Amino acid sequence: MKKINVFLMVFLLTAFVTPTFAVKGLITTPEEYNRLKQDLREGNVLIGRMRLDDFRQKYGEAPTITNTPNKITYDYGDLKIDFERVRYLLDWEKDGFKDRVNSTNVQKLINDLEQDVLVGENITLKKVLRTYDEPTEILETTEDGKKSIYYYGQIKLIFENVITVKSWKGQNLGTNEGSSQVLSLTSAGVEDEAPEE
Repeated sequence: MKKINVFLMVFLLTAFVTPTFAVKGLITTPEEYNRLKQDLREGNVLIGRMRLDDFRQKYGEAPTITNTPNKITYDYGDLKIDFERVRYLLDWEKDGFKDRVNSTNVQKLINDLEQDVLVGENITLKKVLRTYDEPTEILETTEDGKKSIYYYGQIKLIFENVITVKSWKGQNLGTNEGSSQVLSLTSAGVEDEAPEE
């Protein structure tokens, strides 16, 4: 009886856990790739709007992925999709457990935060680094939707990692059978290039 209970428990755990792990990290199937090409043709993959996590869940992972600090490229051979990684300021707070830093940049940051100069949804990490220099401590993640924390002495800045489609370029997307038309889309708009010979 105990063996049956153990077997049943292992079976149930496997049945519920496997789909959870299957969503992330799977290579795109041919059906998903065809759906991706169709969605690109129909304009359903929105530049600057579609998040990387949503893309992965809908289309899976590309066979080749290049990851740099600011960009991720999904390469399917005849199709490349670039994702842009931006960190947006969500919130800030004072952390009394951190050492106080007396510098002009940190004092300017504190004043700007307290006077609501850094307000809005489009305050990026790049802007903060340009204005206030390098932080004293970094707790950084690279995953879409996760939080990264940057300390300027006792000031804790919390940023959200936002990774969205920046551009794509592909050929043989099924627009005209037998042709190898090259299409691309960036934030500037659709570009239709001459067929390759």
